Amino acid sequence: MTLAGLGSIILSSAADPYRKAINNDDTENLANSIQNLVVSSSSPDLDTFDLKKLYWNCFIPSEYYDTYYTNLDEEVAFFLDSYSTTACAVLRASFLPRGGSVTVADIGCGPVPIYAAAATAHLGAPAQICLADMLPQNRVALRCWRTGESTALDWSTFFERIATAYPSGRFDVVMSTLCLEFATSSAEEYRGSVARLASFVADGGFLFMAGALDNTHYVLGTSDYPSVALSEDTVRGAIDDCRLQCLEFKTLPRTTDPKTKPADHSGVFFVVARKVTHQ
Repeated sequence: MTLAGLGSIILSSAADPYRKAINNDDTENLANSIQNLVVSSSSPDLDTFDLKKLYWNCFIPSEYYDTYYTNLDEEVAFFLDSYSTTACAVLRASFLPRGGSVTVADIGCGPVPIYAAAATAHLGAPAQICLADMLPQNRVALRCWRTGESTALDWSTFFERIATAYPSGRFDVVMSTLCLEFATSSAEEYRGSVARLASFVADGGFLFMAGALDNTHYVLGTSDYPSVALSEDTVRGAIDDCRLQCLEFKTLPRTTDPKTKPADHSGVFFVVARKVTHQ
């Protein structure tokens, strides 16, 4: 299963933080290159249970927000604090000395812009942020957030002006939060998805991932969404397979009530890895 239809929105933190659009060319080329590489599956189980169709037909951004983001719980705060402190510190040390801006791609961001914002909020330098998600309804939600409108806007002209900002298709930072474990159906597929994310990281760049541990499903409305139950070893192994250097791996045991956050995870994690250039 290729997650077809992945689109992207480019935001800039240089002037009007996270909202001012950057005009570039060939956005659709960037979207297509990501959609063909991020997640795929050869699992025969998906013939009878189409994970893509479940999300495409049933996922409602407002329902997701009401269920999982009405309150700033400790787990979300953990992600935000980790991006704001650990991730920003790594970026400042690595990229600020060279000058210029930092390019960040948040893959599978859903309707949620806060994590990419947190990862670049305290850089003290311009950041170019690409928010990418396969679901049209999530992209609509992001566009509405960006413009402060209640209705979707046609970004087709803007999408045609993106890719020149990223001619190599590589980013200084690639990040993904609560995505890959829910977009794959086995640990093997998860490892393959991490490898495809890593392929977008420039030499010397970073991969940030945050997600759920031991989670098998989560509930949204009347739908039950499956998940690959990740262990720390599984995530570390996926990073090692990509020949990335794991710089930090943080975990937080579950602190939220399953009744208010209907998922069965045992905890959450945040990891920082770097693509080291071998001579």
